[in-house]
Amino acid sequence: MKKIFTALKAAVAMLLLTVVLIAVSADVLSLRPLAPSDQDIPQTSDPENIPNNDIQRPDDPSEDIPNWSIIPTVVRNTLTDTSGNILCETRYSYPCASANDSSDISSFVSALDMISGEIKNYVEKRSELYKTGSQSDFSVPPQITGYYTVNRFSTELFSVTFVFSEISPEGNVGLTKFSYNLDLLLSSRTITIDAVLNDPINTVSKALLKLENSGELALFSNYEKILASAVNDVWHVDTDRITFTFPAGKIAPMSSGEISVSVKGQELVESLSEYGKILMNVS
Repeated sequence: MKKIFTALKAAVAMLLLTVVLIAVSADVLSLRPLAPSDQDIPQTSDPENIPNNDIQRPDDPSEDIPNWSIIPTVVRNTLTDTSGNILCETRYSYPCASANDSSDISSFVSALDMISGEIKNYVEKRSELYKTGSQSDFSVPPQITGYYTVNRFSTELFSVTFVFSEISPEGNVGLTKFSYNLDLLLSSRTITIDAVLNDPINTVSKALLKLENSGELALFSNYEKILASAVNDVWHVDTDRITFTFPAGKIAPMSSGEISVSVKGQELVESLSEYGKILMNVS
């Protein structure tokens, strides 16, 4: 009996060994990795290898900007009386710069610091006007809010406009704008319109007279005298034009609102000085 049991064990062992050998040869127990399916393959997006007609690489020099970052700094202040009542709330931003390469931007940073100092001074002076007031006298709490817009940023120049909205205690809203234009080729110096246009007064006057002749506004009789003293403070540079923006009531009645005129195209080319052509990348 014992011999029969031993023979059965041996037969079972041989059977199991045969099954394993057959399974291995048939790859039933294969340890080789499976080929990945399409869902297993990581999908990559290489913009250099994917054709895209929407990607434009213009040769226009105005698109050539420094490898710098313009970062907004936001300032919030609340002016209160001795009892903690709000007399004026202010919120505005100004630009700061940092280089993404090894270029020296110290002069540009200094110029932006000067601009931010002037902006801060403006807001503080406006806010101080409400310091002696009383909240009980205010229909609404006075507010001063401001933001900036970069009009043009190229290797040649930087143009920025600040816009401030002020709500008076009576609930009236006033709008004030400041524009700055810096020559990045000459240590970020402030640019005057006289240096850019050969005859800025005449150039702007022509554009204003076109609006008057079309019936869009009625200029003050002494608008040219006002223009001469104000033109250097109301201009900024866009991609293909120079724009002049006059606040309401400056050169025409308040009913005309804010007046904005632009010089562009062939008229701009003919009006630019040699220096202006360099800044505007116009030949």
